[in-house]
Amino acid sequence: METFWNRERQFKEWIRRHANDGYLLNCTKGSEHSGWPYLLHRAACSRFSARNRRSGKNYTTHKYFKVCSTSMDKLASWARRERGDRVPKCKLCM
Repeated sequence: METFWNRERQFKEWIRRHANDGYLLNCTKGSEHSGWPYLLHRAACSRFSARNRRSGKNYTTHKYFKVCSTSMDKLASWARRERGDRVPKCKLCM
């Protein structure tokens, strides 16, 4: 697992390398989140691709950070430890 907090370039490289086998948690920084603090995505999710008009804009440097892994189970376990709750999945890619 790897955490990307204020590391845009490294995050984009990770999702490029793991487009076929990676998963990520999109996590809200701080405690002022609305709704779920985490959302599980495939690394190839269109929300993070070059086709997205927001591509390259504050993926890890503003309100969010990412926790990435090739194991969905490891990410779910991490989120349960941090939040003590289930992790919802992205409706676009999962």
